[in-house]
Amino acid sequence: MPIPIAAEEVPPEFRQHRYLTANAAANFLDQDWQHQEATRYATREFKRLLYFTCERPNEFYTDVVGTIEGFEQELIAERDAIERKAQNLFKAGDDQAGRDLITDNVKQRLLESLQLGMALSGEVERETRKQFGIREPEGRDEPGETTPPTSQDMAEGAWGDMVHCYDEELHADYPREHGAYTDDPSSNRNRRTAPSNPAWHSEMNKSLSFVRL
Repeated sequence: MPIPIAAEEVPPEFRQHRYLTANAAANFLDQDWQHQEATRYATREFKRLLYFTCERPNEFYTDVVGTIEGFEQELIAERDAIERKAQNLFKAGDDQAGRDLITDNVKQRLLESLQLGMALSGEVERETRKQFGIREPEGRDEPGETTPPTSQDMAEGAWGDMVHCYDEELHADYPREHGAYTDDPSSNRNRRTAPSNPAWHSEMNKSLSFVRL
């Protein structure tokens, strides 16, 4: 989601939260920030989608990417018209109206993107639990280790162990055209993912119906 310089603010869901904020764990939350902290944190929500998708990329990756790129194509399609309206307002000397136009669009589309991400992670999670269950970590089996794997340090690996969805076969079509998984539902997407439950796509569409209100 592009955020032009003219945008004056973003929704609280896209502002600072305690997650990954320095020294957050060393202190209690100040009441002044409690309402902002109570909102869903976009970074965390999209990381949930990343982790669920990358656990089984051959099942979910192309469907998730295709849905997100479909949303991005809507943003691209509307960009020229919005910028043209804003430029006309700036040229007419109504700078505040131009900034308001940009800001309102940014806030609306950011919230829609968050709703989209939450709907996607919800569907991927439901299908994961239904088909495969939640995999537990193997953890470390070292002499004297008494902590169960589910409670051990989650960052013991090297940089190469970071979460990613790359798969040589899955990404054999790179470089590919943006929106390829969106525009052609019968192309590589179905051949690569072959979901065992065909109803998944219809359920996804139902979940996404609320995104554009």
